[in-house]
Amino acid sequence: MQRLKKFTLIGFLLLVSFQAVSAAGSWHDDWADAPDWGYQNWANYSTTIKWSPTFMWSSNPVPTSDRRIELEFYDPANGNHCDRLEPTTLVESGGDWIDGWNTDDECGGGDHERLTFWLKEHNISASTYYQAQATATKLYTAGYGGETNVSWTCWLCSDDWLGKQSYTSSYADSGSSP
Repeated sequence: MQRLKKFTLIGFLLLVSFQAVSAAGSWHDDWADAPDWGYQNWANYSTTIKWSPTFMWSSNPVPTSDRRIELEFYDPANGNHCDRLEPTTLVESGGDWIDGWNTDDECGGGDHERLTFWLKEHNISASTYYQAQATATKLYTAGYGGETNVSWTCWLCSDDWLGKQSYTSSYADSGSSP
């Protein structure tokens, strides 16, 4: 009986460890100093969502100057899903790594659907997870799902798309990359 309990406990711990590790993946980075590893969490509440992308520089060098991350609460490829979610707050975890943030109206509908934050590059270390927890207000429900996107950029640079979070018409999580 003791062996069975011990075997069950070891199996459970291995399963939990594997799932925690397999949840993370590679960001789709093209720039040498972009975060190259991470994962995303999505939580759906009655009037808001909380989207928490997590970043790590595991093999890429940490950024040195003028870098920022954009959390786009719409599909930038074709402007879909504009004005459905409006970001209102940003909380950092993993250290003091965000220098400031703002929101802006990227789609032209009057609501601010993009949240941009600047990095404190000198506070970022390799092989450390950094998480940005953004809360957004649900503005309306549509009969179709949508997506949010993460981009890496700098002043006067083109965006480097890192990944996306998809959601259903009721704002439930429907998968992410990574």
